[in-house]
Amino acid sequence: TPLYSSAASDVYKRQGTDMSEQAIGTAAMNCALAVQRPVQVVGREHYFELNGNFQCAAAPVFGPEGRMLGAINLTKRIIGPEAGALSLAEGFASAIEHDMLARVPGACLLRVSWSRDDRHSHAVAAFGTDGQLLGMTQDARRFLNPFDAPIALLSFDLSLIHI
Repeated sequence: TPLYSSAASDVYKRQGTDMSEQAIGTAAMNCALAVQRPVQVVGREHYFELNGNFQCAAAPVFGPEGRMLGAINLTKRIIGPEAGALSLAEGFASAIEHDMLARVPGACLLRVSWSRDDRHSHAVAAFGTDGQLLGMTQDARRFLNPFDAPIALLSFDLSLIHI
């Protein structure tokens, strides 16, 4: 008999379920929240026998000001090869971040894209009409703010950008 049953999986779908490592073992979602970067956990890496048939990928979601808001988690039974779940989770998280930034009132968005080693990045920063930085995506944060300074302390010369 499989270690997984639909009744057991229903427990994880209920609001208020204890998703701590002590209760469910290592989970990609918990790891992504703890280390604030994408994480994948497969099979026995969960260290909890009932979850040994799962592969999970998770990516944190950050607000425009850089505060972590939560995580996107993808979990499926291990059937066949892993099919890019971590990239998919990262893509979902990035799409949410871009959407939140696009909704910043009165913002002029500056978009920069680049590729390196088959990895594509799409940085977006939002500026107010006075040139004040209002927010940015995680890719922009890595590019424009590698030392993770508070947004209020950052300044940029926008004389070449017409807002």
